[in-house]
Amino acid sequence: MGRGPAPRVRKACQAPPEQGIDFGRFGWLWWSGKSYKQVSPLPPSSAEIELVLIRHGQTTWNSAGRVQGHNDESRLTPEGLAQAAWLAERLAGERVAALWTSDLQRARQTAEALADGLGLGVRVHPGLRERNFGSYEGCPVSSLTAEVTGLAGHVVVDPDVAPPGGESIRQFSERVERALLEVTGELGSAPPGQRLALVVHGGTIRVAEAILAGLPVDRIDWGPVENAAVLRRGFARRLVEEGR
Repeated sequence: MGRGPAPRVRKACQAPPEQGIDFGRFGWLWWSGKSYKQVSPLPPSSAEIELVLIRHGQTTWNSAGRVQGHNDESRLTPEGLAQAAWLAERLAGERVAALWTSDLQRARQTAEALADGLGLGVRVHPGLRERNFGSYEGCPVSSLTAEVTGLAGHVVVDPDVAPPGGESIRQFSERVERALLEVTGELGSAPPGQRLALVVHGGTIRVAEAILAGLPVDRIDWGPVENAAVLRRGFARRLVEEGR
């Protein structure tokens, strides 16, 4: 599964602004500065495999309002490390069959904070990366327009447009779906009721939720996903067997 980083593409922007960026609130948990508050209870899953999708903690580029994508320069901020520690405390002792993460450092740092409490090693899959934003990586988030991303606010307006050197939403979704099939397929003939924890990225969570709900790419909800948000979703084993 190993794959080296994508070749560098010349940035499509000037230096990003120094001010922070407000990612808003997502529907599960949000960070209030010192602790998390739960928006709604997490429903138990009746599916054969439960996926616990976790976004990485706040990074230096989140704080600076820079597009991250496949770029691997940013690291967790002190607040991001506190978020990771909080996640580790909340999830400690859960019965999890495997802990997966993308190969980008911001996700790996967060996953490593969870590993001891779960009693697991960290397994890496590059297919779980964030969307590739090509030449826009490192640019201000405000530089991303619908013509570049295929997104207008939370709505997908063109799933096939891609930033120069980057991925379209359709390509991104297909990659994430392949990765989900591979990591769940690693369970083999394990008995029902397995739970996998995946430490990933905001975009990865958005497309994974649509995949698991059976939604087409043009109906993905691109609403904000808070750092260290947690989402639990069922993944039916038949989807693995059928190669959905």
